Amino acid sequence: MFSYMTFLVHSPVPDSLISILPHLGKWLSECLMMDYYRWGNTSSLYFIVGSIVGSKLFPKRESLDESSIIAWCGAVCSQCSYYLEGECPSCPEGALEIQNTCPIFLCASQRGALCSDCERRMQCDLFANERECCPFGKDLFPFRTGRGYVIYEKNPEISSRIFKNYVIRGDYGLLVSRRYPEQFFSKYNLEGVNAVWLSTAEGEKNWIDPCNLSKLHHVIRDFINHASLSIILFEGFEYLMVRNSFMSALKFIQSLMDEIVLSKSKLMLTINPDAFDKKELALIRRELTEVK
Repeated sequence: MFSYMTFLVHSPVPDSLISILPHLGKWLSECLMMDYYRWGNTSSLYFIVGSIVGSKLFPKRESLDESSIIAWCGAVCSQCSYYLEGECPSCPEGALEIQNTCPIFLCASQRGALCSDCERRMQCDLFANERECCPFGKDLFPFRTGRGYVIYEKNPEISSRIFKNYVIRGDYGLLVSRRYPEQFFSKYNLEGVNAVWLSTAEGEKNWIDPCNLSKLHHVIRDFINHASLSIILFEGFEYLMVRNSFMSALKFIQSLMDEIVLSKSKLMLTINPDAFDKKELALIRRELTEVK
């Protein structure tokens, strides 16, 4: 099962309740700050305290076995399609002289701890600044933080593969989709990714009415403001357009891009070009970089 964003979709408890934290002890305070990879989603106590103070939970790493190839930065190289297809040797199996050019490799190997297991990762400037400069994957992962991209495809296959590779690489992933998230994660064998389902099916987990653009904007903004190095796969633009209008949907993307630019996040919008006229596609290209 994938990790839902109930803590984001539902209204948070007032911030004044944060004052209870000192009385819960140092351990619980650290629990709210540490990487969610360490704690997983089985800690009921973590969920209870998180819901009280409005903390942000992040997805755990996919289930791994002893044969998994994991880089010091935390990337699960053995699950990446670039490694499986022979396009990347992976950092652990790559040349030592290339490994030694990576500041993250040198730091993590000297500390003897993966970045994904380091409690300082969320505040680590080295990780944030060097994460996109992997000497093995810099040409395979061209997306840059603070940027938005648009992919033209009738079925979101290319964008889904790119999204999965970035999540495996270590980015925090958020799926915003008209498609039911369980179907997406089952198809692409992806776990631990947050999701928002664009739907009018009231009562379902983490659904948001596509006409409630302000709530959708708030949820996405809340996510990217608390998830360092995140990537958003947005595959429901046509649905927003149908339920609102093209200009309303475009203004939503424009507003969202303001948040993306100011954060260490990336937006990937997948659309079917047959659903738009030339003028509408031109307006979208003014906001987002077209991926060939």
